[in-house]
Amino acid sequence: MCWQGVSALPDIPSFNLCPDLIHHSGFQNNSNPSQGSGGTFPYEGLDTVQVGQSLFSFYLHVPLSYDGSVAYPILALLQPQTAPGQNQQGAEAMHDFWLATASEYHFITVSQITTGSQGGWIPGQDSQILVAIFQQVQAEYNIEQNRRYLHGFSAGAHVGLAIGLQNADYFAAQAFNAGALSQFAGSSAPSNAVRHIATLQAVGQSDPLHPQVLADQQTFVNAGWVSGQDHQLIEFSGGHQLPNGADEVAADFLCLRSLLD
Repeated sequence: MCWQGVSALPDIPSFNLCPDLIHHSGFQNNSNPSQGSGGTFPYEGLDTVQVGQSLFSFYLHVPLSYDGSVAYPILALLQPQTAPGQNQQGAEAMHDFWLATASEYHFITVSQITTGSQGGWIPGQDSQILVAIFQQVQAEYNIEQNRRYLHGFSAGAHVGLAIGLQNADYFAAQAFNAGALSQFAGSSAPSNAVRHIATLQAVGQSDPLHPQVLADQQTFVNAGWVSGQDHQLIEFSGGHQLPNGADEVAADFLCLRSLLD
């Protein structure tokens, strides 16, 4: 439930957009709005961003509830490996999977199309594209810069763990399905992070990655995270999959966490 832990939170007006939240208001306003203006809203579909001399596409969701007078949270959706040439379909699937929950939780979402010719990530290039996407969206819309989040599945989760831990002073929290440190980020990534970014890892009990994800929990704890608090592990019955309801589980974890935690 989104109301858990409210009393310990800084006062950010957009927290009031979290479902089931008892109205949260105080004497201070710790919001860090981007004050962007000029973006079309609501918006649903493809957009482009320029990096160097090239244009790259991403899916953008700006909910019907968007109100430029309030800074809105933003969530990047990181796609899994696809078949060669199916990169756009992978990004669109992540976008579509999150649509209803993103609207319910009032998240602006971006889902970039990866650039690997084999359907996957080129981490150095694609992470720079993600930076440009965030910069563009923050310039166009009023984004709560204390509430930038990551969610990914499979390869998107592997790469996302590295992006989030390397930029823990930029992202407020991260939630991943079937992502393991060993696949890309490396076991030293948590200890090298500048901040204990709240992290959720969910994995199927029959997923081949299950032992690695379980080992990650101890790696995070060894680096100072607290199991069940700023690191949460969820095991579910199933394999290497993004199960129904994974978006709501992630949204509940992310919604009330901020860069000020």
